[in-house]
Amino acid sequence: MDSLNWLPSALHLGAGLWQRMLEDIIQRAPQEEACGLLSGIIEQDHYQALQVIPVTNQLHSPYRYNMAPQELLDAFTQIDKREQELIAIYHSHLKGPVGPSETDIAQAYYPECVYLIWSHMGDKWICNGYLIRQGQVRQIALVIKDLRNQ
Repeated sequence: MDSLNWLPSALHLGAGLWQRMLEDIIQRAPQEEACGLLSGIIEQDHYQALQVIPVTNQLHSPYRYNMAPQELLDAFTQIDKREQELIAIYHSHLKGPVGPSETDIAQAYYPECVYLIWSHMGDKWICNGYLIRQGQVRQIALVIKDLRNQ
């Protein structure tokens, strides 16, 4: 029996936030993996994203990312000031797997977060969400809504 708590069951976000991540990824490709954070609120069974915060990939690598420390600290401060929670971390795989790589799994330091991985497939980008806990991976639903006030 699976003893891990796999909540949330879904990540909800508005179409504007989805587009903001996609624009960040497209802007940085093909030179480097994009990366950033999503903040929001925790509902009973899902997360509701309220903000996308792109962060500089200090490695400037097409194969790996490492978020710039000062920008990361600034993002955490901004999230706290808004009385929100860190709910997701996103990055792109320019040529990597559709799901989490071995490196992604090994470096999943926030088990409560959803890991959003954007993968370049042909001429389009796709995104999947994953929970990564104790080396185990589970895909979760992404619910994109056309919300006002984004």
